[in-house]
Amino acid sequence: MTLIVRAELVEGDIAGRLKGILEEVSKTAVDKEVGGVEVFMGVVKGRVGGFKVEKLVYTAYKEVAERVLERIAREEAEKNSLEAVVILHRLGEVRPGEATVIIVAAGRGRDEVNRATRVIIDRVKKEAPIFKLEVREDGEYWVIGDETRVKRARS
Repeated sequence: MTLIVRAELVEGDIAGRLKGILEEVSKTAVDKEVGGVEVFMGVVKGRVGGFKVEKLVYTAYKEVAERVLERIAREEAEKNSLEAVVILHRLGEVRPGEATVIIVAAGRGRDEVNRATRVIIDRVKKEAPIFKLEVREDGEYWVIGDETRVKRARS
């Protein structure tokens, strides 16, 4: 079995694809020393700063963003001796409770995959040219990185 590294930007549901990804990644355990598979799934919060979130809107230059995501996946797989890293990230409108990003990592044990998954999500938020507009009851905000919000200027 070869190393699985995949990254995709997806319009529409990504949570429904998780079972198939887990089945594919779990097969790496058959002939490799894989003892841990971890999933991180980010979802849209219902409230931020006490205000109701209506939706997030993700946009990106797809080809460039997918290359960056794949580079992150490959680098972290190599650095952490992982057998698989899959990153799926939503594009378009995403409502509270819906999945925005899924990261699946498989490796020798829980420490390696847990550490790698945390680093991967941090890198995705900081490095990938994916733009997130948070639409709340008190206005619209561009979200930079993980927490910085800049009120959207209206012309």
